Amino acid sequence: MLFKENTKSDPREEFERNIQELEQIMSDLSLAYDEQHGHDDDTDMESVHFYIAPNEDAKNELVKIAGMPVGYERDRKIANMYGFPETAVDAFTHKKGETARRQDLPQEAWNSKERRFASFLPSKEHWKEELETVHEKMQKIEAILPGYFDNL
Repeated sequence: MLFKENTKSDPREEFERNIQELEQIMSDLSLAYDEQHGHDDDTDMESVHFYIAPNEDAKNELVKIAGMPVGYERDRKIANMYGFPETAVDAFTHKKGETARRQDLPQEAWNSKERRFASFLPSKEHWKEELETVHEKMQKIEAILPGYFDNL
């Protein structure tokens, strides 16, 4: 979350309330989280980064990885923690293959709920299998929260 003084869309009060609401959600769900506050001098914006995980060990690992220098190793570790398909990770990190662009996929696949819900870029070569993985995860969520993806 970002905040900048005198910003009409996100005043200080709303910024603080959003932080409190997220903290409450994490507590209610018994999730481990770390909250890191910062300030960007270039943009004069305050920031809060939440590192959220199912337990303390995973949270600590996520915080450790987030602190690594940006690059291949960090990207791969984060993607693996999130459970992204290995073929998509390989394409994203340019180890093998390429990520799919709009023109690389059939229109139906590009517009699919699975592609829009995926928090990774599918690979050009393995997008069908990768989006099927997303579909399986979406089915598990839908079983718990019927209608969750209706407006996606």
